[in-house]
Amino acid sequence: MKSHTYWASALLVLALALSGDIQGKVVAGLQPAKLAAMESHWETTKNAPFYLAVVPDEANETNSVEAIGIPVAYIGLIVAVDRLFDMGRTCLNVTGDIACSLCVTKWESKKK
Repeated sequence: MKSHTYWASALLVLALALSGDIQGKVVAGLQPAKLAAMESHWETTKNAPFYLAVVPDEANETNSVEAIGIPVAYIGLIVAVDRLFDMGRTCLNVTGDIACSLCVTKWESKKK
């Protein structure tokens, strides 16, 4: 029973990652305005900075607060360093998924 839970968890984690990546690429290709809205940009522009904290003002179609704007040129540096942090986040995520799967398996075995 445990092996089924492990395989199901592994499959679902991979499917979730693949699904998110595919959806992001589809939105970027087919609906660039929607992607700009997700990033809190009111107009699509090239080389728009990435803001870490934004408070939108819908009435004026602008952002009332744009804090910590990172220029596109520096995103590459963040991506290079983020890989290390991402590995840690991924390990923590997978560990949590496995722990939840083990708990559910244990609870289901007690019901029988």
